[in-house]
Amino acid sequence: MRRQDKADRIGEILDDLYPDPPVPLDHSSPYTLLVAVALSAQTTDKKVNEVTPALFAVADTGEDGGDSNPRRSSRSSARSASRRRRHATCDAWRSRSSTVGAR
Repeated sequence: MRRQDKADRIGEILDDLYPDPPVPLDHSSPYTLLVAVALSAQTTDKKVNEVTPALFAVADTGEDGGDSNPRRSSRSSARSASRRRRHATCDAWRSRSSTVGAR
């Protein structure tokens, strides 16, 4: 049996066992499903379903995303928060090292 034949047979068995599997991610189009799936690789489906309504209110098609403000997305905001913490830590070390050298 060829590899493709095995894959086809497995597909048929899965189709018989699960004829209409539910999709746990909320979506309204193939694009929103794609975005939700990409986000679900980073967190739980429950959390994705909590944050995507706000994201899709701003950009629910691929064309909308280029015009929106990237700071509105939770990932961008998390990145900015991480950057602020790093800068605060660096500033604290700089001020500490400048006072140590002054003694």
